[in-house]
Amino acid sequence: MLSRSYDPLIPDHPKERTMNNVSEPCPHPPASFHHEADPDPFLSSLACLADRTAISIPITLNIAGMFVTGDLASARDYFAAVGDEFANASPQFDSKTRDAIRAAFQPPPTTTDDPSQDTSPPPTHIYLKNATFALPGQPVPHTNRPIWWRGRLSCVQGFVLGRLGEP
Repeated sequence: MLSRSYDPLIPDHPKERTMNNVSEPCPHPPASFHHEADPDPFLSSLACLADRTAISIPITLNIAGMFVTGDLASARDYFAAVGDEFANASPQFDSKTRDAIRAAFQPPPTTTDDPSQDTSPPPTHIYLKNATFALPGQPVPHTNRPIWWRGRLSCVQGFVLGRLGEP
């Protein structure tokens, strides 16, 4: 089981790989964008549930007027899939290189399988599989392959359970 706090991009993680400072507010929000310091507790609990279980919940997020819709996924699944995408990005990679890339995206072993003993902080990011993006009044585009999406929970302004474009 994956600890809620696993994120290889967060500084001070044992496998530190910093690409940005995750403690900064959402980058360049529009003037009408209201940034909440703390994410919605219910949405955080759904992200935590996805990290602890294999549950996949259809969800639509509103972020600065844009809709992101997809299936809620765990950080472990996200990083494994993105690692596979990177590993297979070039036909020039040999099997040793592909294996090294995949290994770089693997989370550390979990310290406990008992959720009641988990003392890790709440999640800071949310992960979606089969993500699509839409602006109000525009049709929801479809893709021919799964798209993985990662976003900051504190940047989500609202959400609904279910996917856009589905009855």
